[in-house]
Amino acid sequence: MVDVLRFLNDSGLELSPDKSRMEYCGFLIHPLSQKSLKNLNIIQNKALRIAMGYRQSTSTNIMFAEAKEPPIHLRMQYLCYNFLTKLLAKTKHPLIPILDHIIARRENPTLLFRGSKPLFLFAYEDTIPIQHYIACSDKPWCYNFSYESLWFIPDVDLDTGISIQKATNPRLKFENLFRHELRKASCWFTDGSKIDNNEFAGFANLDA
Repeated sequence: MVDVLRFLNDSGLELSPDKSRMEYCGFLIHPLSQKSLKNLNIIQNKALRIAMGYRQSTSTNIMFAEAKEPPIHLRMQYLCYNFLTKLLAKTKHPLIPILDHIIARRENPTLLFRGSKPLFLFAYEDTIPIQHYIACSDKPWCYNFSYESLWFIPDVDLDTGISIQKATNPRLKFENLFRHELRKASCWFTDGSKIDNNEFAGFANLDA
């Protein structure tokens, strides 16, 4: 993989970042031994250095910060929880009873299991208590909405904003157009720096 990236980098072709099978399926083989995790980090660092065009003298911390890539073990955890969230969102997913059966066997005091608990099972047990917060359906969640909702066109008034922008006195124009709304509403401004004599105000409420 590193040699392929090195060849593409030398050829002048544009590198399109793509998540590999190692990353998307990494949580299935986690936890890894220290030696295996070290080898994966070395491969990741080399690949990232080539793909981003960094020099050998560039430190690893700077490289990860600028590329916005977390360490590989944190990405494995993130992808594992993300996969489980999608899994639990489908009520009839075939993996759910299998995971329940495996966890029940691991809780059997007469059975001994060597090694630490796999990340996939650990994350599943960690997610079960908050499962009721996950919207569930017997089909992919996107199909619970009508197709017409994708084509909803909101009623947006652009002419009013353009007229205020082009007015000689924008504040007076705004007050004339929205005088009725301002009388019965409270105005909240997330940028209060435009208020007279309050240029350091970041948030303000004015009673109209």
